Amino acid sequence: MKKPILSIALAVSLAGTLFADSTPAETIVPAEKIAATEPGSDAATEAQQTSTPAGWLDDFAEAKKLAKKENKLLLVDFSGSDWCSWCKRLDEEVFSKPEFLEAAKKSFVLVFIDTPHDQSLLSEQAKKQNPKLLEQFKIEGFPTVLILNADGKRLAETGYRSGGVENYLKALAEVTDFSKKISSIKSGLKGLERGTAKRVKKIHEAIKNFTLEQQRENEDLANLANEVVAYNGEGSEELHAQYSYFAFVKPFQDKYFVPLTKKLNEKIEAALQGKEDLGPEAKEAVRKKVAEILKESLPQIIECRDKLLEIVKKIPKEQTEALEIVTSMATQLEYIIKAATENDKPADNNAATDGNKADDSNGGGDDEKAAEPVFDDDTAASYEAEEEVSDEEFFSEDF
Repeated sequence: MKKPILSIALAVSLAGTLFADSTPAETIVPAEKIAATEPGSDAATEAQQTSTPAGWLDDFAEAKKLAKKENKLLLVDFSGSDWCSWCKRLDEEVFSKPEFLEAAKKSFVLVFIDTPHDQSLLSEQAKKQNPKLLEQFKIEGFPTVLILNADGKRLAETGYRSGGVENYLKALAEVTDFSKKISSIKSGLKGLERGTAKRVKKIHEAIKNFTLEQQRENEDLANLANEVVAYNGEGSEELHAQYSYFAFVKPFQDKYFVPLTKKLNEKIEAALQGKEDLGPEAKEAVRKKVAEILKESLPQIIECRDKLLEIVKKIPKEQTEALEIVTSMATQLEYIIKAATENDKPADNNAATDGNKADDSNGGGDDEKAAEPVFDDDTAASYEAEEEVSDEEFFSEDF
């Protein structure tokens, strides 16, 4: 399950303090951080074949045209062919197998979007196109496999999954059936005026049993959910509560959480530029610098945290998926606040005792208020922080 994450630069700089249990690097390395190596000699480049496997296309625009012509879906593999071990395993176990290619091509146009260290492995078209696609589809790790319709709209997402060709083909068949269901829903809405109670009621009845993950990842379902949220007629408050993610969480992410974390990422990455390999003392200095950057933005971070508190009150407890996403953001904000105020802690136990006494006598300080938990104990106990969902779970449970 996708969730907002802080920059890998922040995670590295605060390693051991905030994100000790991180995912293996190759699954979360931001695409823009992959540095291209210098290509070899001209002669070597001319002789070098591209990394695009046999049976796959590397031209996204041409692939969409072909999908429309043949009435197929797109299976797009975002890979790091010369450095990502999980990408190599996926290729060796599934994508390179003749039985997979033969079966998959009946329903899909296969597209390979590579991000290798060695840029000579790419065609000139791919060198220009691939970075734009990584940004367009917000690819955060490799391998990422997207199922798109012929217009390029996202239907589903996965990556490496165990079980070989048979298991993968079974999952793809389920995605194809899922796509047909969406097409049927859209056809049933033709002729119904947008914003009317009749159309909104029909949308709700059609999509209410899809999971939030499906509604978020599928653009058509997301658009339909947003239609429900935009409705302000009779019964709209009850409907909005049932679509809490689209009514409350997503607007909060777009207006507050994403801009804040993006701004912090940019500042931290600028501070860490050229300091990837550091010794213990240098790492401590970097950690303090990061804490300074975070502390400068503490008012905005606390404002974001307070807005999140308001969101929590609007979400019914039955909306567990939406609450999991909110809890994940809350956890990250608490980590940031902790990092921003860590340097303010007393140096030893005696100092801590004296400092606490002094704070008590003066009524406490701002830092104590800043570190106040986002959730009370009961809420925190009810909704644990969101966990990453494996690709296998995603396909087997959501589709």
